[in-house]
Amino acid sequence: MLLATSTYWGVPAGCQPVRASRGVPERWAQVPACWPAAPSAALLHHWSPDAYLRLLEDRMDGLLARVEALLVQHERISLCCFEHDPADCHRSVLGEWLRGHGFPVVIL
Repeated sequence: MLLATSTYWGVPAGCQPVRASRGVPERWAQVPACWPAAPSAALLHHWSPDAYLRLLEDRMDGLLARVEALLVQHERISLCCFEHDPADCHRSVLGEWLRGHGFPVVIL
């Protein structure tokens, strides 16, 4: 089992890409989605890690259930978004949040 976070263009070999963003590159339109992880439109315009953490907590039950279901189905998944620099991205906050809820996460 592997849970990673990455850009759409940096998915680890053998991992199922999973949409964790509001938008998606056209060629990735058919990948599974993890909607509870996607930032809201308002949050994208006023990005704040603290506001995103509050959003994750509000969506916690759905998010944890969805990640678990995706791991059962695919065994190796990567929660993807567009941002190339993980320091400026919600996926790093998401990865750390998931670690705090018992998931071993590789943040790429």
